[in-house]
Amino acid sequence: MLLVLLAVLQLSGCAVSPRLKPSDQPSVARKTFVITGASSGFGRGVALKLAALQGDVVLAARRTDVLEELAAQIRMAGGSALVVTTDVSNPNEMQDLARAAIERFGRIDVWINNAAVGALGRFEDVPVEDHARIVDVNLKGMIYGSHAATQPCASSELKASARLSTWAQSRARYRWLIMPPPQRPKVAS
Repeated sequence: MLLVLLAVLQLSGCAVSPRLKPSDQPSVARKTFVITGASSGFGRGVALKLAALQGDVVLAARRTDVLEELAAQIRMAGGSALVVTTDVSNPNEMQDLARAAIERFGRIDVWINNAAVGALGRFEDVPVEDHARIVDVNLKGMIYGSHAATQPCASSELKASARLSTWAQSRARYRWLIMPPPQRPKVAS
């Protein structure tokens, strides 16, 4: 279990600042950003921000129609977007995502593992299939994405190196899969 925790922390240690400013434009422009979970929430927001700074964004999620709407919004604002319908729990689809990014933009500069699912309720009340889905998406999806992101760079002539990013909030999410939440000490009154 400790080994899994160390692997998760190691893979999730490189994060991009969520506070991108116009002065960051030179470091973002014409870089290729692959974003899983891009159809909503944080993934959608970071895709819009990176595209506004002239980054090339590869939008990945299961909901193609929502991704197409986001890509249209990005293109109308002058940005560049590629939609790749992807289930992060499928390693072959993650490899296809990496290949599509390289075919379209020639490289992957930053890979953002952002896709995640959750379940509400007491542990014993949540069906075991839901727990399995959480592990498949939140943990295996991150592993498959990290692996896919590093393979094209290792096997190609490209000089670009992929930076892996799993946001700090995701790091905390994975920690809950491995160990129970800390207990607050009871205060005597």
